[in-house]
Amino acid sequence: MATMVAGQRFFLRAFQTEPLAGRIKRLAIPNPERLDDAALEDHCRRFVKANYHPASTARMGADGDPMAVLDAQMRVRGIENLRVADMSAVPDINAGNTNAPAMMLGDRCAEFIKSKG
Repeated sequence: MATMVAGQRFFLRAFQTEPLAGRIKRLAIPNPERLDDAALEDHCRRFVKANYHPASTARMGADGDPMAVLDAQMRVRGIENLRVADMSAVPDINAGNTNAPAMMLGDRCAEFIKSKG
């Protein structure tokens, strides 16, 4: 649990540091009014799971798609030199195992980086 709380604190610091800080309007969870260790432990018990394959949290899509935070070359829109090369980039989770598509995304992103795209 101590490692999980430390991880939560790491992400909280990241959200409070540029370039992310200027892009985050408010913290939704955990409760920004209560960020003590006990509250973060409660948050971890409630939300942190390992029983599914997370995907579709940083959608890749067309330039006009307001839900797409990544462009077609897996670059985070509005932040220079940052790409997402995992299953969070897919717009919809696939029905099967995520291992092969995750490897494909990593390989494709590496090609974009090597070609300076």
